[in-house]
Amino acid sequence: VTITNSYGATNSAVVVLTVIDTNRPTVAFTSPANNFSTNGSVVTVTGTASEKVGVAQVLVKVNQNGFQAATGTTKWTNVVTLVPGTNVITAMSVDVAGTNSAPARINLIYLASSPLIVQTNGVGKVTSSSGATNGASLIIGRNYTILAAPGSNYLFTNWTSGANPGPLTNYPGGSSLTFLMYTNMVLQANFVTNPFLAVAGVYSGLFYPTNGVTEASSGFVTATLASNSAGAYSATLMLDGGTYKFSGAFGLNGIAQTNLPRSRTNAVLVTLTLDLANAADTEMGGSVSNAATGWNSLIQAFRAVFSTNANPATNYAGQFTLLLPPDAGIAPANSPDGYGFATITNTLGGNSTLSGLLADGTPFTWSVPLAQDGGVPLYQSLYSGKGSLLGWIYFTNEPPETVSTNSSFSWIKPAVTGTLYPLGFTNVITHGVLGSFYTNTTPAGVPAFNLTNGTLVVSNGNLINGTLVFTNINIGTNSTSHNYLTNLDSGTTLGHTNLLSIQINPTNGNVKVTFQATGAKTNTIAHGAVLQNQTNALGAFPGANQTGSLILH
Repeated sequence: VTITNSYGATNSAVVVLTVIDTNRPTVAFTSPANNFSTNGSVVTVTGTASEKVGVAQVLVKVNQNGFQAATGTTKWTNVVTLVPGTNVITAMSVDVAGTNSAPARINLIYLASSPLIVQTNGVGKVTSSSGATNGASLIIGRNYTILAAPGSNYLFTNWTSGANPGPLTNYPGGSSLTFLMYTNMVLQANFVTNPFLAVAGVYSGLFYPTNGVTEASSGFVTATLASNSAGAYSATLMLDGGTYKFSGAFGLNGIAQTNLPRSRTNAVLVTLTLDLANAADTEMGGSVSNAATGWNSLIQAFRAVFSTNANPATNYAGQFTLLLPPDAGIAPANSPDGYGFATITNTLGGNSTLSGLLADGTPFTWSVPLAQDGGVPLYQSLYSGKGSLLGWIYFTNEPPETVSTNSSFSWIKPAVTGTLYPLGFTNVITHGVLGSFYTNTTPAGVPAFNLTNGTLVVSNGNLINGTLVFTNINIGTNSTSHNYLTNLDSGTTLGHTNLLSIQINPTNGNVKVTFQATGAKTNTIAHGAVLQNQTNALGAFPGANQTGSLILH
């Protein structure tokens, strides 16, 4: 550079200019396109880069791996190795000044595949609408759906899975399974013989706490498994005045559980159990519990096994009479005196039907299947759902057939004003039940039972004199009508005064005694039943505020 001053003199100088490059380089992919899919693991990617000063190099990386230098600069190529699934390819150029470009990215999808092995253990088959069949080459990392269908009389249990070679382990999922494919995958559907076919039927029984029956924690349950059941059941629970229907399914461990809601009160947890390993076992167990109030009641229920033709209940079929004795410790002041009674009919098909009258005059009816051992679970909700009659009746299977003294009951009445025993009571009858096989005497034209010089005693029930005793009663000897006797003591003042009559229904053994207590102006009616195996009859009658007892023997 030449410089001239104002005097005309000239000088020479050197001027240095520094140029600053403010432009970043660029980089771009030219192939393959974004989201390109390939069946191969190795792909060549190409692209361009530019910068006015000059591109020094292009760097490329796969996913989170480190950058590698590409071949070429303004036009570059690079070979990348993919992993199964989606791969993110990143490119970046660097100019001669060391400035990096903004990164450019594309996705490359490696559709790696592997053969699927599908096998079964037990009788059944496996199908798939998504092509996931045995030997099919499936894309790794992709979801597929497969369905297991058990063969006749078999059930699907579970899937097991692993790699080939290698052991199989439990795999989550039901019979319809959606899985993520991986290399050399093995899936096995496992089936077992349906254990519910052997235990299908109707189960009926009772539940109550081990420390004693209470109204709030005791009741009746029945559950039905269909003959072709795979574990599904329908059930009914009767508890504390309510009847609740529910359904569910047993697991292959023999357990079914449901949280059963109840209107206007808290729910109960119902657990049902079956012994699937022992098809001969006819019992269903489990429990009904209430965590809110802290009670737990054990279930004892039995399967109905009798049928009229295939397996008749020969040892238990027929008619019976049943008598429920009073609680000697608190009757008649605090619980009813006298005997409640019922007539029972057991069919060859194994159904038991009861109809009776409790000692306070409360009627009850019940029908339920017999258990294999001759047991009948009785449950009757009483007093508008506030009380109940609960217990087991057992019939003996050795002649003479009768009601076993092992039968026991709990009778609960709540406090109800305006009724007999308004304060309520809990009357537990343990091994004091009386019963007898009963023969209908109508076809033979004979009395229900023969009694010579018998005695009828009626007592308590607010009778003015406390007890009335009628003597010299003869049934089937001095009367042509046999079962309908009037003024039996006609030769005595007592008989005429008390207007006594006895009616015995020969078809079922029910007894009706009508009398007029000494000094009374109205009749008193007592009801009871005959015990043919003991040649007597017992019953009860209502008084003003307590019940009385009837004994004819």
